[in-house]
Amino acid sequence: MYKTFSAFLASRLRLGNNSPSTLTGAIIAVAGVAASVTIMLMTIAISDGFNNGIKSKLAGFEPALSVSAPFSYVSGNVEEFITLDPDIKSAISSVIPNSSTTLSLRQPAIIKTPEDFEAIILRGYGADFNTDFLKSNLIEGRLPHFGNSDADTCIVISSYIAHKLGLKVGQRVNTFFFVNDLVKARRYTISGIYDSGFVDFDKTIAYGSLASLQQLNNISENTGTIIEINTPGPLNRAINEQQSNDLQDKISITSLSNSNPDIPVVGSISNNGAVYLNWLDLIETNVVVIFIIMCLVASLTLISSLFIIILDRIPTIGLLRALGATKGQIKSIFLHIAMKLVGLGVVIGNIIALGLGYLQQQYHLVSLDPEMYYLTSVPYEFNWPYIIGINIGTIILAWTVLILPARLAGNISPARTIRYE
Repeated sequence: MYKTFSAFLASRLRLGNNSPSTLTGAIIAVAGVAASVTIMLMTIAISDGFNNGIKSKLAGFEPALSVSAPFSYVSGNVEEFITLDPDIKSAISSVIPNSSTTLSLRQPAIIKTPEDFEAIILRGYGADFNTDFLKSNLIEGRLPHFGNSDADTCIVISSYIAHKLGLKVGQRVNTFFFVNDLVKARRYTISGIYDSGFVDFDKTIAYGSLASLQQLNNISENTGTIIEINTPGPLNRAINEQQSNDLQDKISITSLSNSNPDIPVVGSISNNGAVYLNWLDLIETNVVVIFIIMCLVASLTLISSLFIIILDRIPTIGLLRALGATKGQIKSIFLHIAMKLVGLGVVIGNIIALGLGYLQQQYHLVSLDPEMYYLTSVPYEFNWPYIIGINIGTIILAWTVLILPARLAGNISPARTIRYE
C-alpha cells in the first residue's frame, strides 16, 4: 500500500503540466543520463574493439610463446639457429600440455625490382603452420601449400610491399639473402598478397617455404631460428609470462643437466608485443577515467534537476504533508519521479550507443590511420555483459545519489510551505 500510494501520486504529478523550469529540469536530467550512458557504452565498446582487434592481429604475427636460438653463458655468444629436438619438445609438452608447436625460420632478405628494392623478413613455414590468420587477410592470389615442394618457389607478400614495388600476383621477383658473408639470390613467384592493416608488420613480413630457407642455409629439416608455441584461449599477459618463466626454467635445467652451457631463450608475446599491449593498457586507464567523469556528470545533473522539481512542487509537498503524508512517502514520490527520468535517459542512451555501434560495424563510417592506430576503422564490439552491467550500475548509482535530495523533500515543514512563494 505504501509503495502503491507513492507510485500513484508520482504518476499523477505530470512534469509537462508544470512550470517551464520544472520541464527544463526534467529535460536536463534525461539528457544528462542519456549522454552519460551513451558515452560509457561507446567507450567500453570501442575499448573492447581495440583490445580484441589489436590482440588478435598481434597474435596472428607473434606466437604466445617462443623458443629462440641458444645463448651461451660461457662465451656470451648467441647462436643463429635452434633445433627442435626431443628435449625441447618434452619441456614444452610438460609445461604447456595443450599447446601447438611450429618450427619457423625468419630470414632477412631484399626484394629487388628493376626500379626499386625493399628489405623484408621472410618467414619460412612447413606443413604444420596454421594459415587461418593469413587466409583471413589474403586479398589476392592464393596461399602456397606450405610443406609441399610447390611452395619452395612461392612467396606471399603484403599489399604495402606490393604497392611500393609495383608487384602483382604471378610476377617473379629476385630476392637476395646474406648467408655466411655471401650474397645468395633466389627467384620467387608471388602467389598471394595479404593486408592485415597492421602496418608495422605489413611493412616487412613475407611468407615462404621453410624447406627452401633450410636449403639456402644448408641446415637440417628440424632446424630453424625460432620455435613458435601457440597456447589455447585468448591472449593473457599474466598467464603467458608465467608459462614463459616456467618453460625457461625447465629448458635451463634440462640443458645444464646435459652439461650444455648453450641454453635456448624463451620469449613471450608480452615482451615481443609490449609496445602494443602497453598502449592497450593506457586505453583501459582512459576508460576508467571517462567512467568516473560520466558518473559524476550524471550524478550532479540528476541532483540539480531533482532540486528544481522539488522547489517547483513545494506547495504540493506542504498540502500532502498537511493531509497526513509521511516523510517516507514524500521521499518515495520524488524518487519515483526521478527514476522515471533516469529510466528514460538510459533507454535513449542505449538506443543512441547501440544504433551508432551498429552503423559503425556495418558501414565503417569513422576510419582511422592504420599507421597510428593499427586498425583501418574505429572498432566497435558489443559486449552484452558489460552493456547490462553499465545499465544496472547507472540505475543503482542514480537511486543512491537521489536519496539525499528526495529525503530533503520529505523533511519540508508544512507550515513553511504556506509562506513559500
